[in-house]
Amino acid sequence: MRLHLFNPENDLALANGDPNFVAPASARKLAEDLALLPQWWSDEADRMFVESQVWKNEPIDACAPWGWSAASRQRFLKAGIDSSVLPAEARIAHIRMLSHRRTGIFLLRQLQQEVALPELPVEITSVEEIEAYVAAHPAGAVFKTPWSSSGKGLCWSNRMNAFNRAHWFSSVFRKMGSVIAEPVYDRLIDFAMLFSSESGIGVRFVGYSLFQTDEQGVYVGNKLLSNEDIRMELIRYVEPEVLDRVIKRLESILSDLISDAYEGFLGVDMMIVRNPQSEGYGLHPCVELNLRMTMGMVARLFYDKHLEGTTKENGVFRIVHSSVKGELYERFGIPNGQDQLLLTPVNLDTQYAAIVTFE
Repeated sequence: MRLHLFNPENDLALANGDPNFVAPASARKLAEDLALLPQWWSDEADRMFVESQVWKNEPIDACAPWGWSAASRQRFLKAGIDSSVLPAEARIAHIRMLSHRRTGIFLLRQLQQEVALPELPVEITSVEEIEAYVAAHPAGAVFKTPWSSSGKGLCWSNRMNAFNRAHWFSSVFRKMGSVIAEPVYDRLIDFAMLFSSESGIGVRFVGYSLFQTDEQGVYVGNKLLSNEDIRMELIRYVEPEVLDRVIKRLESILSDLISDAYEGFLGVDMMIVRNPQSEGYGLHPCVELNLRMTMGMVARLFYDKHLEGTTKENGVFRIVHSSVKGELYERFGIPNGQDQLLLTPVNLDTQYAAIVTFE
């Protein structure tokens, strides 16, 4: 029996590093409202983690959090889970370092033989380097904290002046030591290649995720499509052989890099970008490595398990939010209709909900 924990604040916990890390209130509310989301991909015998429950005498033989960190390991221990079914502290520390954005730079360097890469990101450790990078990229640059996801922890050069940048980065450097800098690309499509890592087997490709983000890079939702339909969309812009080579190479690189440390699902976010030197398009094969469960993987598993082979088309999986008490209940707290499906409960106090809609 596996015990599932939905802890979407895990990237914040990785950045903090403290086993007793307490997430901001908004992140805790997101975790509370969507606590039952793993039911959609778990096995029938699995259980969902409930904070107030003691699991000491339960037959738990594996734990499956959204992401591993010192904080998620500590939560299981406090709930009575035996340490023998949890990763050792050294392994958690290894996962934390592999989750650093510099791993993405490493992957891009390894992929140079497979695809014509855009300019590689660089790691920066001082405000002076930040300003030099901004000056060298007048079309725009984006700076990313070492552990961040879903559009969080980003600073766009054209949306913050030098004075505010100096203040923001000084704080980041004190806490995390560096940021990752890269040019702003003319993005056309956001997608991900999804993988599974298993001890003794390695890393294998399990499918695609086609998702949407807003102008700040914040996650909006996933299209619910078959792997073949997503692939057909992608090969309108890049050769199918390029995708195949990248998949095969990533399986090999990631097997060597992470399979001894990390087991579970993971995703490599990518982009189709417009080439500024021509009218063509290019593949950015690693925007970031998410060494954890992802919303894209949720969408992939939901489609494969519940929609494939049905007549449901043009579905979108998304997380909706409202800070107004009762608003989500008024919008969604009714029996599911033909055009929408709630994946998590909605009541008067709900501020976040997972929903699937069909056009």
